[in-house]
Amino acid sequence: MFQIIVPIFNEEKTLEQVLLYAKKNEYLKNIVFVDDASTDSSPQILGKWAKNEGIRAISLSNNLKKEGAIRAVLEILAKEGDLASFTVLLDSDTFINLPETGEVVDSQIEKAIAHMEACELSALAFQINAISDAKKNIFSYGAFADYAAMQFDQWLVGKQQMLWVINGPGGIFQTKHLLQILKSIVPDFETGDLLITVELMKQKLAIEFYPDISVSTFVPTTLKEYFNQRRRWERGTTKVLWNERKFYFFLFGQLSLLAVSTLIHLSLYIGLLASLVMVVSDVMSTNDFFNAIVVAISIWFIVSILKGLWLRRRRAHFPFFRYCLCAIGNGVLWAFITTPARITGFSEGIVQIFLVSNRAAISPNSHIEDFFWFSTDQEIILIKSRVNV
Repeated sequence: MFQIIVPIFNEEKTLEQVLLYAKKNEYLKNIVFVDDASTDSSPQILGKWAKNEGIRAISLSNNLKKEGAIRAVLEILAKEGDLASFTVLLDSDTFINLPETGEVVDSQIEKAIAHMEACELSALAFQINAISDAKKNIFSYGAFADYAAMQFDQWLVGKQQMLWVINGPGGIFQTKHLLQILKSIVPDFETGDLLITVELMKQKLAIEFYPDISVSTFVPTTLKEYFNQRRRWERGTTKVLWNERKFYFFLFGQLSLLAVSTLIHLSLYIGLLASLVMVVSDVMSTNDFFNAIVVAISIWFIVSILKGLWLRRRRAHFPFFRYCLCAIGNGVLWAFITTPARITGFSEGIVQIFLVSNRAAISPNSHIEDFFWFSTDQEIILIKSRVNV
């Protein structure tokens, strides 16, 4: 009924933990791992697990980027007659949480599929939680606050069967829609999750937030990792917003909550630009400019607390006090780290849009043949081939 696909690129740091967790909670058998030509020890880790545990794993000889790697798996499974109707996508640093009821993962996913079929949905976004593989610090605390608040945003926008994004850490799709979209887009990694979500909505296919399945994803724990992640997210978002500007523009004529969410996302740049123009024009003093920033951060914090109260009402064991403390730390991060990272990513996105000709690792019209297959009979089969365009 479903397969779980986990694309991997240089994930030796957390891959073993994810494999152990999936084995312990009995959903390892449903996963097809695809190594996207990693240059670290990820292929060796998968090879060891294929030999000892019989996992299904494919190792691509050419890097196809995340979306291309997922497409490769789907096309290989289809060729072998083993393609299921539903596909769960998980990032390689992510695992599916067991609910407090003790329900197994297979049962959780089957219930999600039943919900999709009953409501005629094409995809569901899972609830995302933040975890750390190192000593917790302000970056992991900030990620906890971000992901928790995101649950409210997804729930609200999902009421109209739309979403800002089905995040890479966890979602489920009707395979036929996912494969059709993957064949039509140019893999970019930075834009993939958002672009897949937009393509579903452009086709007027209903999607929702599904909090009954939660996943935990490892988050950055150093300044460099955190800054580069936020920078990459913003770079990808900027490119999608520009390339799909017609879609987002027409949302404003539909009384869409997604349009409001888009406007809030752009408010940082609109506010900064307007403020700088007023400072240069002597309409606003420098002191007023910094006062405006303090007011904006205060409003953001109040909204975050309100989201936390909503979460507390929906989840009896939600750590509201911890969330409030993390939101304070996250406010500091936003002021000094996240905002500069977003501005940097936004600027780089603009440069790529207008000045850089991005070449795809795989074109929409190509088909995949270049891969190594780690079989489940504990033997490694090598298939030499190529990518045909």
